[in-house]
Amino acid sequence: MKRIVLMGGPGGGKSETLYYLKDVFQKQGYSTYIDTETCTDVLKSDFTIENQGIYRFQKLIFEIQKAKEDAYVKALKNQEDAILFIDRCLYDHAGFLDHEDFLRLLEEESVELDSIQERYDLILFLETSAKIEKYVQLSNPVRMENRQEALLSNAALKKAASYFPNTKFVEAQDTIEIKQEKARQIVDEFLRGEDETSR
Repeated sequence: MKRIVLMGGPGGGKSETLYYLKDVFQKQGYSTYIDTETCTDVLKSDFTIENQGIYRFQKLIFEIQKAKEDAYVKALKNQEDAILFIDRCLYDHAGFLDHEDFLRLLEEESVELDSIQERYDLILFLETSAKIEKYVQLSNPVRMENRQEALLSNAALKKAASYFPNTKFVEAQDTIEIKQEKARQIVDEFLRGEDETSR
């Protein structure tokens, strides 16, 4: 089983690309699965930064996200042809908390930074469309960042993604189709490389 994450700032096309990749690689014979964005699920339940505070909010997402990932990985552990596409990951919290609070969160959750690296085989970082002034603020109705906020969030998350050695960056593009094709190529090359090393 392979675990492939999509990270990126608001308006990066993560959710659309997640389902696109799932369909593409399912047609190639893989068993493909999706772990949807935990933050969106939490926001839909009316837990917000405003009523929880930033640290408690991120801690709640972290705990739910980790539990979901662990459950899906356990369910798929014997499926060699399975791909779990994950919308955001535990690295994201380093992009929303200052460094001291992120380390505090890891300590409270008994999670080592190195163990987070071992959870994911590939991270695709999709740059926010705000970088080329294509940002649509209401692309996700529960995520209300304006263009400047999207750019700041993208920069923080990009720094967090850089901790991971197997991160591949996909620049903002004029259309989502171009971005999705670039993401597909990266995943295809990764899977082909994994096939070669397993022989």
